[in-house]
Amino acid sequence: MKIIFILLSFVLVAVTAACSSGGGGGGAPITVSGTLVWDLPTQYSDGSPLAPGDLKGCNVYYSLGPSTCPTGSYYFVSSPSWSVSLQDMINSPNLASLPSGTYEFAVTALDQNDMESACSNTVSHTF
Repeated sequence: MKIIFILLSFVLVAVTAACSSGGGGGGAPITVSGTLVWDLPTQYSDGSPLAPGDLKGCNVYYSLGPSTCPTGSYYFVSSPSWSVSLQDMINSPNLASLPSGTYEFAVTALDQNDMESACSNTVSHTF
């Protein structure tokens, strides 16, 4: 069984966040503008080439505080997309009620057999 060797360039670009709270004790939804971008892995750990069709997608791990990759919460991005809009992540059911704070993000790649690569470097952002 081959393991994916992932060389990710993981970048958090153009992030802005806005939230407001009304007088009724409830807060307005968070609005986020930004994209997480990473490079496509090209080989397995044994050096053999990784064809784009070999990849199922990526898990984008997120955590409030230090990264919990690869055991924490994640947002799946299917192949061939190698970026994700932060607003799409925030609008997903699992992330819609996350508290404000500083989040760390890391990415792993998955092949068609659900073999997962090591975690990428992390980036963080405060919402």
